[in-house]
Amino acid sequence: MFVGRSRELRFLEEKYSESKSNLILVYGRRRIGKTALVNEFIRGKNAIYLLATQEEKILTVRKFTQSVAQFFDDTLIFNNPFSDWDSLFNYLGGKIESSGKKIVIVMDEITYVIEQDKSFLSLLQKFYDTHLRNTDSMLILTGSLVNVVYNDILDYNSPLYGRRTGNIELTEMKFHEIKGFFPNLGIEQLVYVYSIVGGVPYYLELMGDGKRPLEKFLNRNNIFYNDVEFILSHELRYPDKYYSILKLICDGKTNTGEISGSLNLNSNELSPYINKLITMKILNKEYPVFSKRKRGGVYRLTSNYFNFYFRFIFERQEFLETGRENLLLRYIEESFDTYISRVFEYICMDFLILKSVDIFGVEFLEIGRWWGRNPEKKKGNDIEEIDIVGRYENDGILFAEVKWQNSKIRKGVYMDLKRKSEMFHCNDKKFVVFSKSGFDQDLLSYASEQPDKLFLIDLAFMEKFLFLK
Repeated sequence: MFVGRSRELRFLEEKYSESKSNLILVYGRRRIGKTALVNEFIRGKNAIYLLATQEEKILTVRKFTQSVAQFFDDTLIFNNPFSDWDSLFNYLGGKIESSGKKIVIVMDEITYVIEQDKSFLSLLQKFYDTHLRNTDSMLILTGSLVNVVYNDILDYNSPLYGRRTGNIELTEMKFHEIKGFFPNLGIEQLVYVYSIVGGVPYYLELMGDGKRPLEKFLNRNNIFYNDVEFILSHELRYPDKYYSILKLICDGKTNTGEISGSLNLNSNELSPYINKLITMKILNKEYPVFSKRKRGGVYRLTSNYFNFYFRFIFERQEFLETGRENLLLRYIEESFDTYISRVFEYICMDFLILKSVDIFGVEFLEIGRWWGRNPEKKKGNDIEEIDIVGRYENDGILFAEVKWQNSKIRKGVYMDLKRKSEMFHCNDKKFVVFSKSGFDQDLLSYASEQPDKLFLIDLAFMEKFLFLK
């Protein structure tokens, strides 16, 4: 079952409809859905699909040759495959030029080939320039090795620079996009699943019907609890340092000084590790919204799957290895709502970005978390946080508080949010309170008196706007 990626598919179809050659790069870390995307795109088209693996060059060339020969129904070449790239590319180019057909060539996971043989890119450039440039064929390259993508394909000095006609960086799906995997789940259950495995299509498919997600994650027969090691060791030469960094961030050490101090590294030594995790879209650095000077930023794990793993599993794998899943499950359940509460903040932020025009009649120019000093409070007790702050047209600001708790939200939550908003000067203010469990009658009555200023949004409201037609 293929779910989502409508924007990426639309882009590929637009390129396919052009009467000229195209060279498209699709990249992103493993499990993110690159192969599924290209296979969905080439469905029903004249397409040659070539999958690279980590094997010797001559074996890859022969395997590619046989796939090409099979497409063109050439038994002679299939039984006598080429052993070098030049021969294969000349054969493929000649077949495409003489076919008179629009053909899509997919080279999946091509970064494996490039990592082993840097000269491959120059040969690929020659193939494209000599045989494809004057046709309307389409060459799609995909790659999971992010380091190879950035240093060898996207780099200014790459042989393919100036020839690519499109890049698709495939990242995790947003919360509202995962409903297609679980059409029978309600929004609360979707939040649970998304908080555990994020928007990675492969993991979402492994969740089956989405029910009992924690038990499925802890089942040793599934890949969830050891796939982090596979992904990091696949991409990183010395992954141990990266494990330590991610664990420290999950434990609350979120700035450079705290991380470098814990690892006994200076900031310059730490930077390459941090930058690599950011490139892999596992980590990012977050600054208070509206911050003009990029100082005081904190790191957070943008991948819920990695976040959940390092928060609950990394140091407790022995429980799974020794068959004590139930003990680990009880431990997770004790603090699971606290963990979800931060994930829910980002779900609500995406909801505001997606639906702000429909609900509030405004579009955000800038939105994010805010934290900083309140000059009205005494030193030592002067640091304030606001879950979501967004600036919209005509110098207006929206302030939002997000609560993932089992009790109804009282009026005091809104009053505290309003107090904190006084630190900001603007022409218009709107307030939103998100709640898992609804609102008490006092707050509901108060909101009804100012319908254009105070918005109360519970899970049922979000579900209606996100998923109901």
